[in-house]
Amino acid sequence: ADAGGTSAVCVSNNERFALSGGGDGAVRVWELRSRELICDLRGHSARVAGACVFRDDVHAISASADRSIICWDLRKERRVSSHMQRLGAISAVALSHDQSVVITAGQSKNVTLWDLREPQPVHVIAGAHGGAEVTALAPLHNSDLLASGGSDGVVRLWDVRTCRSLADCSAHSSKVTGLAVAADDKQLVSVGKDGCVLVWDVFGAEGAAPEDA
Repeated sequence: ADAGGTSAVCVSNNERFALSGGGDGAVRVWELRSRELICDLRGHSARVAGACVFRDDVHAISASADRSIICWDLRKERRVSSHMQRLGAISAVALSHDQSVVITAGQSKNVTLWDLREPQPVHVIAGAHGGAEVTALAPLHNSDLLASGGSDGVVRLWDVRTCRSLADCSAHSSKVTGLAVAADDKQLVSVGKDGCVLVWDVFGAEGAAPEDA
């Protein structure tokens, strides 16, 4: 499969294919029914930190520890555009709910918003988790809200339009390693290096304790 181990995976919206990212920097496209490799996309020089498929199931975005963000045309098997984050390896990438903005985070300790038509970021949330690395991102499906998790164990909720923090909840004793949002946007699940799985009420009071998981 992926040389150097698989570091990222995502499934297309039509559920016909999947993307995997490897420690070798390659992005591979797999046909799910046949389990065959469709194409091998080369552009990153270090571990792929994350990948997302656009709703058209033709374009995809990948981000790497080498600080690069690449948009791919999967049908033509080629690079459409590439951007470079100025500082620090990227550890997470996501698409805004309307897919107009690519969001990256990582060792820079910032959350960075990109319009792929522009060469530079459209906004940077500096020090999104204070002095901690931002380790996970999860946009809500039907609003401009974004959840982020950090190496400080904190989960934060942001308004992407205003880049304002709406909630700040601390429950993990070590870094947040993953975030997922329920289909109805009402609940958020966070997992951490502490081994805990926590379920949050997205629209609950700021700092509310998580539900039992």
